[in-house]
Amino acid sequence: MLKNWKDEIINSFERPYNDRKQSDALAESFNQKLRVLIDVSNGYTNFERFRVRAIYCLNDKIFYTLTNKLSHSNKCKGKLRGTYNKTNSNGNK
Repeated sequence: MLKNWKDEIINSFERPYNDRKQSDALAESFNQKLRVLIDVSNGYTNFERFRVRAIYCLNDKIFYTLTNKLSHSNKCKGKLRGTYNKTNSNGNK
Protein backbone atom coordinates (compact mmCIF):
# COMPACT_ATOMS: atom_id res chain seq x y z
CA MET A 1 0.00 0.00 0.00
CA LEU A 2 2.77 2.43 0.88
CA LYS A 3 4.46 1.87 -2.48
CA ASN A 4 1.27 2.48 -4.44
CA TRP A 5 0.19 5.59 -2.50
CA LYS A 6 3.62 7.04 -1.62
CA ASP A 7 3.14 10.41 -3.44
CA GLU A 8 -0.35 10.95 -2.04
CA ILE A 9 0.75 10.15 1.51
CA ILE A 10 3.72 12.55 1.28
CA ASN A 11 1.51 15.29 -0.21
CA SER A 12 -0.92 14.97 2.72
CA PHE A 13 1.84 16.17 5.08
CA GLU A 14 2.83 19.22 3.06
CA ARG A 15 1.72 22.61 4.34
CA PRO A 16 1.67 25.00 1.38
CA TYR A 17 -0.03 28.00 3.03
CA ASN A 18 2.38 29.68 5.48
CA ASP A 19 3.10 26.34 7.12
CA ARG A 20 -0.61 25.82 7.90
CA LYS A 21 -2.57 22.71 7.08
CA GLN A 22 -5.41 23.19 4.64
CA SER A 23 -8.88 22.69 6.13
CA ASP A 24 -12.52 22.91 5.10
CA ALA A 25 -13.49 25.29 7.92
CA LEU A 26 -14.42 28.10 5.52
CA ALA A 27 -16.80 25.86 3.56
CA GLU A 28 -18.34 24.53 6.77
CA SER A 29 -18.86 28.09 7.99
CA PHE A 30 -20.73 29.02 4.80
CA ASN A 31 -22.84 25.86 5.05
CA GLN A 32 -23.80 26.68 8.64
CA LYS A 33 -24.77 30.25 7.70
CA LEU A 34 -26.92 28.93 4.85
CA ARG A 35 -28.66 26.49 7.20
CA VAL A 36 -29.46 29.34 9.59
CA LEU A 37 -30.76 31.48 6.71
CA ILE A 38 -33.02 28.64 5.55
CA ASP A 39 -34.33 28.17 9.11
CA VAL A 40 -35.19 31.83 9.67
CA SER A 41 -36.58 32.43 6.18
CA ASN A 42 -39.70 30.30 6.77
CA GLY A 43 -39.32 28.82 3.30
CA TYR A 44 -38.79 31.05 0.30
CA THR A 45 -41.01 30.06 -2.63
CA ASN A 46 -38.91 32.02 -5.11
CA PHE A 47 -35.44 30.44 -5.42
CA GLU A 48 -33.98 33.45 -7.25
CA ARG A 49 -34.89 35.69 -4.32
CA PHE A 50 -33.39 33.22 -1.83
CA ARG A 51 -30.20 33.02 -3.89
CA VAL A 52 -29.83 36.81 -3.95
CA ARG A 53 -30.53 37.01 -0.20
CA ALA A 54 -27.95 34.30 0.54
CA ILE A 55 -25.28 36.06 -1.55
CA TYR A 56 -26.08 39.33 0.22
CA CYS A 57 -25.90 37.75 3.69
CA LEU A 58 -22.70 35.80 3.06
CA ASN A 59 -20.69 38.62 1.46
CA ASP A 60 -19.16 41.02 3.98
CA LYS A 61 -18.09 43.48 1.28
CA ILE A 62 -21.61 44.27 -0.02
CA PHE A 63 -23.26 47.41 1.31
CA TYR A 64 -26.90 48.16 0.58
CA THR A 65 -27.37 51.35 -1.44
CA LEU A 66 -30.20 52.80 -3.46
CA THR A 67 -28.81 53.17 -6.96
CA ASN A 68 -29.97 52.74 -10.52
CA LYS A 69 -28.52 49.22 -10.49
CA LEU A 70 -31.51 48.07 -8.43
CA SER A 71 -33.89 48.50 -11.35
CA HIS A 72 -35.51 45.06 -11.40
CA SER A 73 -37.30 42.93 -8.86
CA ASN A 74 -37.24 39.19 -8.23
CA LYS A 75 -40.82 39.09 -6.99
CA CYS A 76 -43.05 36.24 -8.10
CA LYS A 77 -45.93 37.06 -10.37
CA GLY A 78 -48.93 36.65 -8.10
CA LYS A 79 -52.62 36.51 -8.77
CA LEU A 80 -54.27 39.73 -9.86
CA ARG A 81 -56.50 41.25 -7.25
CA GLY A 82 -60.20 41.28 -7.95
CA THR A 83 -62.40 44.33 -7.95
CA TYR A 84 -63.11 45.78 -4.57
CA ASN A 85 -66.08 47.92 -3.77
CA LYS A 86 -66.06 49.50 -0.33
CA THR A 87 -69.42 49.29 1.42
CA ASN A 88 -70.56 50.69 4.73
CA SER A 89 -72.31 48.69 7.46
CA ASN A 90 -75.72 49.15 5.74
CA GLY A 91 -74.48 47.52 2.55
CA ASN A 92 -74.54 50.84 0.64
CA LYS A 93 -71.65 52.06 -1.44
